[in-house]
Amino acid sequence: MNEQIFRVGVTGHRDLSDFNAIVLFEQIATELMELKAKRARVQLLSSIAQGADQLCAQIGLALGYELICPLPFQLYREDFSGDALEAYDSLLRQASQAFVVADETDRDAAYLSAGKYVVDHC
Repeated sequence: MNEQIFRVGVTGHRDLSDFNAIVLFEQIATELMELKAKRARVQLLSSIAQGADQLCAQIGLALGYELICPLPFQLYREDFSGDALEAYDSLLRQASQAFVVADETDRDAAYLSAGKYVVDHC
């Protein structure tokens, strides 16, 4: 019997300073818990960018989601520093899959390809 997989795709704001962190965390956690409660296997697709992507990935992993990371380009890690880099490395280690979605030379096109991958695979 084939096990159905439910996928949640995440792409969001990098700068969350305009949002109430506690409220945002609670809202995301509530939604992800409700989705998981109805399904045996859940995956979260995220490029784990700083901000909303990393927050959702952290919550999803804590709730038992499988993390899939479609990355925009090979040197993506160089876009991070400080706490965001630590979070990126930690999330990448916990991901069940991580891969570069396209061999784009243009950064904007690479980010667009990663976002499209998330949408197309949910």
